[in-house]
Amino acid sequence: MRLQPYPASPELALTVSVSLSRHPDGFLLEHLFKGPSVDTLVLASVTADPQRRDELWKHTCVEAFFAVSGSTRYYEFNGSPSGDWALYAFENYRQGMTPQDLCEAPELRVRDVRHGTLRLAWHLPFFSDEPIEYAGITAVLLSREAPGVSSYWALAHVGERPDFHLPGSFIYPLPQQN
Repeated sequence: MRLQPYPASPELALTVSVSLSRHPDGFLLEHLFKGPSVDTLVLASVTADPQRRDELWKHTCVEAFFAVSGSTRYYEFNGSPSGDWALYAFENYRQGMTPQDLCEAPELRVRDVRHGTLRLAWHLPFFSDEPIEYAGITAVLLSREAPGVSSYWALAHVGERPDFHLPGSFIYPLPQQN
């Protein structure tokens, strides 16, 4: 599937393809960025010891929102191109935010940057026993083409402003684990 820029976001010459799949031990989240603007993205350097960090969305990052079936609960994952990450649980739309501890940290398995192409692939260990049927996949991009201005990308933009937490944007179907 492809992400779409929020209409008022800075114009970037990009296509962003995404996939999210279940594996026996978690999820694989992939973002593939292609186009001339890839070379202008502001990317944090890879860290030797990635850490859990808040406010990654203030920089270039990828995100995934996991909706709990039959509930208003959802989870938010943020991943920086540096390897730093964050995971939060919410009880309802932007309410009851709780940082989530994990036995095993999410792992940036691939960061491949070539002229006009960026690929990020994250392994996320399972973080909940709750059934998850749908996800929202997004990206926040900072570019030297528009200094200091974020470009917001999502599968669907359903609000009057870019808001990845809106349940109507959780449209990526996930088959149930057997």
